[in-house]
Amino acid sequence: MGFTAGFIFTTGFGFGLGFTTGFGFATVFGAGLDHEAAISESHAFLRNLDAHLTGHDWLATDKPTIADIANYAYIAHAPEGDVSLANYAHIRAWLKRVEQLPGFVPMQATAVGLAA
Repeated sequence: MGFTAGFIFTTGFGFGLGFTTGFGFATVFGAGLDHEAAISESHAFLRNLDAHLTGHDWLATDKPTIADIANYAYIAHAPEGDVSLANYAHIRAWLKRVEQLPGFVPMQATAVGLAA
């Protein structure tokens, strides 16, 4: 029995760091989590965000804001929580725009979930 750390969406813009064990999924804070429901909610959120980004380069305005910076790591690392970004072309393009901002420093990827 081992564990793997990674980010997983929970609801809306909120995320929780969690780990999996041989006994299922739990958050760092010990609360139980329905992993499949969290993934499903994540995809509902990502579909809405992808639709929003269809007509926008950035999340809140016509230029990057703290909203883009604050949400980048959670969304970029969603695959670590078993949430694929493959079907979200506009989100992937937005991630690349954020990565091209001056001074961008990436968060280290963790080889867990779909990123393993």
